[in-house]
Amino acid sequence: MVTAWSSVLPDSSKIKREIAGQFLRYGAVGLINTLIGGACIILAYAFTHHLILANLFGYSIGFLMSFALNRVWTFRETASTYSINSSLWRFALVSLGAYGVNLVTVVFVNKVLDVNGYIAQLCGLVIYVALGFLGSRSLAFNRPSLAPPAEQK
Repeated sequence: MVTAWSSVLPDSSKIKREIAGQFLRYGAVGLINTLIGGACIILAYAFTHHLILANLFGYSIGFLMSFALNRVWTFRETASTYSINSSLWRFALVSLGAYGVNLVTVVFVNKVLDVNGYIAQLCGLVIYVALGFLGSRSLAFNRPSLAPPAEQK
């Protein structure tokens, strides 16, 4: 049975390929951010031995670079879809939420589980990546509408 939805909804294999491609590109951007942000975290932690400041410093450095690369390359948001300012605010909220959960993870793993600070940072990173991808894909950057087309008279 053909419905208005069948002409709008993409083939599920196309959706899977799109998501896989986005995740791979997100991962590549993440690797760049991890190398740069991670180096900043390690240096800051080595000099200060302050988990929170070192973590905040490293994630802050990668934020704008991550926004630009993810907007243009990973999720291919066009300027006509949302203004850069609007996308930046949504991306900031997603990143802030992911960072908050990351920070709770880092402190919990280090202070409650008594795990080395570097390992705690790695645990927080895993959480941050997962939440960042899901939030960026669903909230921060443009998504095609799944609404059925208006019926023509």
